[in-house]
Amino acid sequence: MKICKKLLTIGTSIMMITSIGIIGVNADAPQFPTSSEIVTLEETSGNVGLSTNPSYLDDESKDGYKPLAVWDLIDDGLYYVSGSTYSAPLYTNYLFTGSTTMGVGIRSLTNNNVIVRVYKRNFFSSDEEITHFTVPANGYAHKAISGLSSSSKYYVRFGYPCTIEGYVNDVVLPFYFS
Repeated sequence: MKICKKLLTIGTSIMMITSIGIIGVNADAPQFPTSSEIVTLEETSGNVGLSTNPSYLDDESKDGYKPLAVWDLIDDGLYYVSGSTYSAPLYTNYLFTGSTTMGVGIRSLTNNNVIVRVYKRNFFSSDEEITHFTVPANGYAHKAISGLSSSSKYYVRFGYPCTIEGYVNDVVLPFYFS
C-alpha cells in the first residue's frame, strides 16, 4: 500500500510539473494573428507575378494601382501568374509591350467566377479597357487579343475574391496547363 501511495504521489507530482511546464511554454507562445492580419498574410504571400499594390506602382494615377515595370512579350516570353486575393483586385506586376497580339489564359481555382480586364495604359488620360472576360468558377478561359500596338503598354486586372493561375503571352492560341 505504501508503494502504491508513493507511486501515486510521484505520478501526481510529475503531472503537476508537466502541467506547469506546459502552461509556462504556452504563456510565452506568440499570439495568434487577428482575422484582418490573416487576410493580409493570405493576400501577400504566395502570389506569383501579381500584387494588389506593388511598391513600384504609380501612386499618383487615378486608381493608384497601375504597374510601371515593362515585360516585352516577344523578348521575355510567357508571363506566369498565380495568386489569390479576398479584398482588393490583383494586377500583373508588369506592363506588357512588344507584340501586336496577346493571349491571356486563366484558371479559377475556387468556386468564384473571376472577371479579367485588360487595359491599355494611358499616361496622360484614364486607362482604356481593351477587353474583359469571365473565368467560370473552377474553370478555365482564354482570351485572344489582336490589333494591339507593339509600342503601347497593357496590363491585366483580376476581380476579387479570386484564387487563380494562368499566363499572359504573345500568342493568341491557348496554352494549356498539364
